[in-house]
Amino acid sequence: MGWQHGWMDGMGGFMFPGFGLILIVALVVVVIWLLAGNRSRTSAGGGSEVQHRSSETPLEILQQRYAKGEVTKEEYESIKKDLES
Repeated sequence: MGWQHGWMDGMGGFMFPGFGLILIVALVVVVIWLLAGNRSRTSAGGGSEVQHRSSETPLEILQQRYAKGEVTKEEYESIKKDLES
């Protein structure tokens, strides 16, 4: 006799038609809220990476950029010379 009998009887009337839809909508809202909160934190620059980089010297940052290939050897040497003077 429909949804009123069977495995849902053990839930003490907790389940009702449409509850699944409400649960899915609530879960989607929570996921979107969590993703939006995480995105605003990282775009604001409040992450630990920014705090970590602020304690590095300019020469260490330059060395990391060179190691990543973000600057050429000529740029590295020129900037390094400027930083050391």
